[in-house]
Parts: sequence; structure tokens; C-alpha cells
Amino acid sequence: MRKLEGVVEELLRLKGSLRNIRSSDFYLRRIPVYFRERVAGCQAGLKWLQVTPEGYVNRCSEFPVEAHWTEYTPDTFQPSDCTACWFSCRGEAEAPLTLGRIIEVNR
Repeated sequence: MRKLEGVVEELLRLKGSLRNIRSSDFYLRRIPVYFRERVAGCQAGLKWLQVTPEGYVNRCSEFPVEAHWTEYTPDTFQPSDCTACWFSCRGEAEAPLTLGRIIEVNR
């Protein structure tokens, strides 16, 4: 865990100096937290979803399709306690929208 935390700190340092890392500070800082605690409460299917080229809808790339887009309703997906990942699509969607985040994105 110390090595992972060190890597994240190095990424944050490089992000500030090189400006070529687009992941938010929130997302990067939560990587060690995820591996320590397996953060639950994923919002996949509620805040975002995926649609396949064939028009099928799934909550995320790690789950099977659940409906065709023509059958999709806002009730198709229920809240989940999934801890399967901390991909950026999840972590960035959970980042709070604050003034600091807006400034960070526009640097």
C-alpha cells in the first residue's frame, strides 16, 4: 500500500508539472482507498450506462447486457453495492463538482 500511495503521489506531482495527466486529483487519491476498502456504492446504470453497437444496454462493461435500448426505462437498473472496479468512468463520475474541480479541469 505504501508503494501504491507513493505512485499516486508521484502521478499527482507529475500532473502538476507536466500537465499531461487528465485524471482528477479526487480519482487518483481514491485509488489506494479503493484497494484498502473496496469502495462500494457504484452508480453505474444510474448516473451512466453503456450501449453496445447493436443497441443493447448494460450498466457497465463488466456486466452483461440487460435490455435493448427500445426496452430501457429509468428503472432498468437498481442501486448496486458493486466493488468490482475503480475504473476512471466510475471514479470520475463520483468526483464532487466543486469550484476546485472546475478549475482543475480547465488548467
